Amino acid sequence: MQLAWFLVVVALGVAVVLLLGLYADILTRLRALEARGHRVGISAPQHVPVDRPLTGMSQFPEIFGEERRSDKGQLLIFMHAGCGVCTALADEFAKIADSSALQTLLQAMSVRVVTDSLGAAEFNINALPMLIADEYSEMSRTLGIPGTPYIVALDEREIVRVASFANSPSRIFDAVEQRGLVSF
Repeated sequence: MQLAWFLVVVALGVAVVLLLGLYADILTRLRALEARGHRVGISAPQHVPVDRPLTGMSQFPEIFGEERRSDKGQLLIFMHAGCGVCTALADEFAKIADSSALQTLLQAMSVRVVTDSLGAAEFNINALPMLIADEYSEMSRTLGIPGTPYIVALDEREIVRVASFANSPSRIFDAVEQRGLVSF
């Protein structure tokens, strides 16, 4: 009986050592990815605070400079290459390019799709202008964008009125209308 317990304790000890080695290997790989600029790891969920200015926007004047001088609100649609929901959203926007709802939105707000160069090639949205950000990951982290597709709607004073995930044009239309930015 003592031999059986001894073998169980040894087996558990070996399992613990193997798991610790695996954990150390995973941490090493994650740190290597982070050092190359990838966003990995477990962190507190980010969010964009509503009813405040969009923090960090001034750090990217080459991206946001022209749109910031607009006298109307802005709608930023963050999409990333390889995001299946983003691709579906882009396809839906392509289908409704001539719709009255999209035209109303484009007249009322300065609308931009913010993506990286791969996303610009992947998403076929001729109806919406794109801002191509080479430092997309850094920008998303700085602005507090938690994932994609994500929308940030700013009023003419650059106050965030809407910040949420959006997987369809109708959700985007509803969100900006509910906050009084557009009337459809």
